[in-house]
Amino acid sequence: MGAFKNILQNISSPKGNNWKAIILSIMAASVFWLFQSLNKEYSTNLNYPIVFDYPAEQYVVIKKLPDEVQINVNGIGWNIFRKTFSIGLIPIRVPLENPSTTPKIIGTSLLANINDQLPQFQVNYVITDTLFLDIDQKSSRTFKIFADSLSIDIKNNYRITSNLIIDPDSVTIMGPISIITQLPPNLPIRISQQNIDEPFDDDIKFEIRGFQQSLLEVTPENINVEFEVEEYVTVSYTTSLLVADSIPSNIYAIDSTVNVTYSIPRSAQASVDKDQIHVVALPETLNKEDSTVELSIRNYPEQIAEIKLDSTSQLMKVIYE
Repeated sequence: MGAFKNILQNISSPKGNNWKAIILSIMAASVFWLFQSLNKEYSTNLNYPIVFDYPAEQYVVIKKLPDEVQINVNGIGWNIFRKTFSIGLIPIRVPLENPSTTPKIIGTSLLANINDQLPQFQVNYVITDTLFLDIDQKSSRTFKIFADSLSIDIKNNYRITSNLIIDPDSVTIMGPISIITQLPPNLPIRISQQNIDEPFDDDIKFEIRGFQQSLLEVTPENINVEFEVEEYVTVSYTTSLLVADSIPSNIYAIDSTVNVTYSIPRSAQASVDKDQIHVVALPETLNKEDSTVELSIRNYPEQIAEIKLDSTSQLMKVIYE
């Protein structure tokens, strides 16, 4: 009360320079009141930080762990003030004996542990009902890597003309055992580049789709993939039917020429021996109703990728006796 009497006396004084004294007096009274208040005991709720004790190198956290627990405490105002503003906080340590088989912790079961670690307070009860955990045992395994050529985006009229070389051809993956056991023994590597029209030789970051990539550690991270590509051209060619070798003497071909279409690398187009393209008739397919027999391609140069008879040349009109 003496401090407030001094303030009132200073305010009633006619001297203008007493305002400084007034302000200082108010501050002194406030500090005195604050100190007096903080020395009293209070009951309040606190959000207190927690950490979990377990061998982290043996486990993987699937979902973020709770980082605080709400408690009701009795304590001196000074202690409550420091904890409220996170001054000198040491988190409560919660031991986990079997993290992968502990999906949750009931809040009330932590009361004794919290009281032991917060001697400056009387912990009345734990407000947090349940702490949910998602921790899995860590595991690792080696997987073979392969590239699916059909999934590679090649420019139109281009084709892969070599084996796909993958180096290294395997990776070691470490992560939650629940994911590791689901992975197939052979994993695909995906090439994101599009419209590839030249020899490919690049390091690709290996990713596992359909699973939580952030939980998995892949060694090595990058895989080198190499293959050749070449442009293919389409060629139409008219060739003679091998009549003598395939058609009996009682069947006569009306037209002994047929049209074939094939694809071939542009670089081999000039060197291909078209005489190696052999088309034969299949007399056993004779259809007497429309006087036709089916034709078949029996031989062609190995440089040719695919070959087929023109739609008008798949059947041959004949005269038979």
